[in-house]
Amino acid sequence: RHEPVLHGARFFAAAAPKDWRALLGFFAVEFGFQPSELWAMDSEDMAFWLERQREAVARLEEARRRV
Repeated sequence: RHEPVLHGARFFAAAAPKDWRALLGFFAVEFGFQPSELWAMDSEDMAFWLERQREAVARLEEARRRV
């Protein structure tokens, strides 16, 4: 089991979304992150990739509306 990652004064678990496990799974599938890369992410990294995830979902939803 992995321990939370400390980055300076930030504590990852305090800033992570409630569904962080599912979110990390999405990052791995959608963006090709390796487990070590995922566990090294801090809250700023997660926020950046969460925004990319939202953009990807918006593109998928728009494509479905066109069908």
